[in-house]
Amino acid sequence: MKELYRGLLRITRAVLRDANATGARWARRPPRQVARWRTTIALVERVVRQTRARVLRGDTHYRDKLVSVFEPHTEIIRKGKLAKSTEFGRLVKIQEAEGQFITDYTVCERGTSDRDLWRPSLDRHIALFARPQTWRSRMADSPRARTKRPARCAT
Repeated sequence: MKELYRGLLRITRAVLRDANATGARWARRPPRQVARWRTTIALVERVVRQTRARVLRGDTHYRDKLVSVFEPHTEIIRKGKLAKSTEFGRLVKIQEAEGQFITDYTVCERGTSDRDLWRPSLDRHIALFARPQTWRSRMADSPRARTKRPARCAT
């Protein structure tokens, strides 16, 4: 398997050399195309580094992991339970008030936990309604996720 990847990496590096060699011709194109070309080259170089680290050196915890060349912002989302399937995308917090009105949303940074979102969500609710929520759902990863408690008890 590693030998196949080495061959694939040789081909990919040759394509990257050719792409970089055509850089002078690309400079005459519209700026948007040039930016897209440079972004694609940077992503392919990232894939080469990742493949070398993960496949050839066995570093499965590679820091700059790229999941999708077409959507580089995509992340691996693990729910922490082995039985649950792995999801791909971005964590989005959608905040609702009573009556299921959406009052706020946030596309979260990598590694943001649900617990880190609680205080800013409560502050946002108070800023909008001048009072805390009358209830809050327990954290989704809690064994009693459906239990509701007053917001003033949250820490």
